Amino acid sequence: AELLNCDTGKSANLPGPAMFHVCERKEDFVYFAQTLVQQNEKFENVNFVGADRSAALKGFLQPLKGAVLVPCAKHVRDNIEFQLNSLRIEDEEKKNIITDIFGDHVNCKKGLIDSESVSDFHDKLEILRDKWCNVEKGSEFFNYFQIHISNDKKVGMLSPVRKKIGLKDNFYYNNAEECSHFKYKCKLREHKAVTSTGCGRDIHVSWVTAITVYKKMVDEVRENIRLAVIGRGPYKLSPAAQHLQMSQQGWSKLSPEERRQIGRAHV
Repeated sequence: AELLNCDTGKSANLPGPAMFHVCERKEDFVYFAQTLVQQNEKFENVNFVGADRSAALKGFLQPLKGAVLVPCAKHVRDNIEFQLNSLRIEDEEKKNIITDIFGDHVNCKKGLIDSESVSDFHDKLEILRDKWCNVEKGSEFFNYFQIHISNDKKVGMLSPVRKKIGLKDNFYYNNAEECSHFKYKCKLREHKAVTSTGCGRDIHVSWVTAITVYKKMVDEVRENIRLAVIGRGPYKLSPAAQHLQMSQQGWSKLSPEERRQIGRAHV
């Protein structure tokens, strides 16, 4: 990453292309990806897409050339825990099943998710089938896991996939996207507070307002990117991008279009 957050020292969370929709339909996400490919043909060569596991979002993968969905580990874990709770499996057994799947990294215990291949995954799952089915309603959970979790897990979450995309032994979490959504909602509430008597948590706005507020948020980020080039603002250039740093004097010599291009290059 070329930009770091000055407060955290981690990669800056920048807003990207957005689609505004009312219903979460698969065809809408297919259309969204198609428009991005039309804007830049290289986009169809994206290898991995991090997201939750909604059926609609999987439509985003269709226009791409074999992209793999990398599910958010928190969403997968939440789905599994919800199912375990709905089956009223005892707390101790529930904890054991979660450890069987995700491992226990504090105690250096690997789980099903750390399988080194799909065949390794299947072998370990067969062993867990016998273990889980000895638990009351464990067979029901196994069937749920096999139908609703297994495929996404072995395709986009196993150890080789995580290493290939640079996560090493860590999992993927879509915290950055959710943080962007939160910031956007805050901007909408700020807009309503300024332009009307509306207050509280209500953020219902018109399409025009929704798009205008998002564009304003993106413009603010672009300005902060430009400021990072001269060593100011909430972002800073990473060590690998220090060659882009310039003085205020050098910045002042750039044309307005050159400055805008610097902002667009990173959003």
